[in-house]
Amino acid sequence: MVVYRCWECDAAVTRPVTKLTDETLLQEGESVMQLAEMGAGEPDYVPEGYYLESPDDSPIPRADGWPLLNPEDMVETTLDMEVYCGCCGPDGGQGPNTDCRNGHKIGIERGDCWTVHSVALDPKAIYQE
Repeated sequence: MVVYRCWECDAAVTRPVTKLTDETLLQEGESVMQLAEMGAGEPDYVPEGYYLESPDDSPIPRADGWPLLNPEDMVETTLDMEVYCGCCGPDGGQGPNTDCRNGHKIGIERGDCWTVHSVALDPKAIYQE
């Protein structure tokens, strides 16, 4: 298990998470649209309690190669409302929108009604403990 921390201030930004090795657990593509159409709510891309290490095809714009997590695994982080941009949640299209508790940009959260929900952590702004 790992905990991600802010590089600038050492604040924990995630609870302990385990590397996801079974990618069949990811919610993507047509299954996401089917879940949304059935009224199942917006699905989380990565299951809670896991992280996906450096995907090359991130569902978050400009975050290829960044570790992906479930938004529920984030701790003491805030969304920067100036780069929020979604109608029902952050769409992640405007760049880094997630700050550690001390205001340092650490990643991009995507969680609008038309997207899968996930957080991509900027590898230059965080480290693993």
